[in-house]
Amino acid sequence: MACRKDLRAFCLEYFPKRFKLAFSSYHLEVIKRLEDMMIQGGGKLALAMPRGSGKTTLVETSVIWALLYGHCRYIVIVGANNAAATEILKNIKLALTQNKTLQEDFPESVYPFYRLNGSAALARGQQFLGELTGIEWKDSHLVFAAIPGAKSSGASVVSVGIKGAIRGKRKTMPYSIASFASLNRLMAEAIGEMPRI
Repeated sequence: MACRKDLRAFCLEYFPKRFKLAFSSYHLEVIKRLEDMMIQGGGKLALAMPRGSGKTTLVETSVIWALLYGHCRYIVIVGANNAAATEILKNIKLALTQNKTLQEDFPESVYPFYRLNGSAALARGQQFLGELTGIEWKDSHLVFAAIPGAKSSGASVVSVGIKGAIRGKRKTMPYSIASFASLNRLMAEAIGEMPRI
C-alpha cells in the first residue's frame, strides 16, 4: 500500500475531513519526525504548536497509522493531564470503530473493535476461530485482537497524563515482553518539561 511508509498519504487517504487544508512546512517536518520515530523504533517528540494547528489530530492519526501497519507494537500517549490523554485515546477508538475506509482496508485490525460496540465487557469473551482474541477496550488503554496475519495483532496503546505513572510500564505481548524503556513512544500534548524516563 502506498501509505505504509507515508504518514502524510495516510492522513489524506483515510482522514480527508480532518486534513482538508494544505500542510504547512512545519506540519510536514512534524510528519517526517513522527514517521522516523515510529518506523525506526522509538524516541520522543514534544509538540509545541499554536492552539488549533492540528497537533492532536496528527498524533491521533499517526498512532493509528503506526499500529495498523505494525510499525509500533506499544505506544504510550502522554497528555497534559489524564483527561487530555484519555480524550486522545477516545478519538482513536472512535476512528477505529467508525471510519469506513479503515474498516474496508484493515478489517482484520478494525472489525474486532467494531464488534465490541464500545463494550469492555464484550472484549473479555471475544473469540476468533475458537480462541480468545485478547482484545481490550478500557478508558486508559486498548489492545488489538490477536488475529493471525494482522500487523496490529496484540498491539497496544496506553494513555497517561504527564504527571501519571509512566516509568516501568510493561505489556506482555504474544511471544514476547516489551518494556517501556525500549518501546516506541509518542509524547502528545505535552508542552513543557518532559518526564525523565
